[in-house]
Amino acid sequence: MPDTFSVPFQQVLDRITAHLPPYLRKIEPVHGRVRFEFAPFTGHEKEPVKPLSYYDDPRLNHVPESEDQAEHRIRTVARDVLDDLYQQASKRWQERRLRRRTPPGRA
Repeated sequence: MPDTFSVPFQQVLDRITAHLPPYLRKIEPVHGRVRFEFAPFTGHEKEPVKPLSYYDDPRLNHVPESEDQAEHRIRTVARDVLDDLYQQASKRWQERRLRRRTPPGRA
């Protein structure tokens, strides 16, 4: 799948797949960015947060650019994608939770 992602997208996916949440329905590169599609949130779920496994994954740990430039770039992009994913999911969850809590006619 040709794209303009700054590193091979499949390599990023290989790094992050173990950390993807069950409510993620689709992830794809679009114009050098990543687009996420989530299942609808109810606001009753736990707030989306990065799993602890993210922090313990040796395939995501920092590697100095001076040590291995390609590996540094892939790991940086993979962490950025996961950060963005969980930020977007949390924002959508919070919006849904707020709507759930707002009485009718007050939104």
